[in-house]
Amino acid sequence: MKAKKSLGQHFLKSKSALQAMVSGIDINNTIVEIGPGTGNLTEYILDTGANMIAIETDDRVIPVLERRFPEEIKAGRLNIIKADVLETDFSEIVDRSYEVIANIPYYISGAIFRHVFSSKKLADSVTLLIQKEVANRIVSKDSKESILSISIKAYGEPEYIKTVPAKDFSPAPKVDSAILSVNNITRALFDDNNVKEDDFFFVLKKGFGQKRKTLVNNLKNDFAKEDILDFINKNNLSETVRPEEIGVENWIKLTKELF
Repeated sequence: MKAKKSLGQHFLKSKSALQAMVSGIDINNTIVEIGPGTGNLTEYILDTGANMIAIETDDRVIPVLERRFPEEIKAGRLNIIKADVLETDFSEIVDRSYEVIANIPYYISGAIFRHVFSSKKLADSVTLLIQKEVANRIVSKDSKESILSISIKAYGEPEYIKTVPAKDFSPAPKVDSAILSVNNITRALFDDNNVKEDDFFFVLKKGFGQKRKTLVNNLKNDFAKEDILDFINKNNLSETVRPEEIGVENWIKLTKELF
């Protein structure tokens, strides 16, 4: 089947990459696969012995999946749902612990992470194929932070699993990819610090309003400048500190200072 350009489809064909994606699966969990396509990753998930739900928005591939996995569907091990994952409430389709796994278009990866983390019923883990450069930034302690990297670290522990070169896809994307897994997903950081998630992300988005501006200049239109400076002084930061230079713990402290 030809990949659909409008959906940003790139079918993964590397056996070692597919195996790496499922290597950390807990077969006692339900596995939710987003965008199974023609079922290459689906097959590897089913081979682990896990039960799974596949969420697919492309009408063309659902009959392909039904023909490829008739026994698994009949046995109740594979449930295919025709839906847009960003409009799907995981708590309504899964009644037990679950994990999310996907080879999805790059442009939707940030939205997928946000959707998983905002679910009423959190996944135990999420494993995605994303741009290699983005994955490196998320896991590197020396790299500059981003809204995505801070968001991920607020909920779980990111782990770089494997580099997947562009040639391992059909059609090949323009850049290399990486398998990134986020484990031990929880809201404990917010609960333990008595910080509301909505407040945290409001501060985070405002703080990253313009990357070239300092944290103070990005926030001063929405919060009292003296409160921002008080946070900076308490935490031994420079008044010219930029949003990409502070980690998740400081964003939590900053939210507490401002709300």
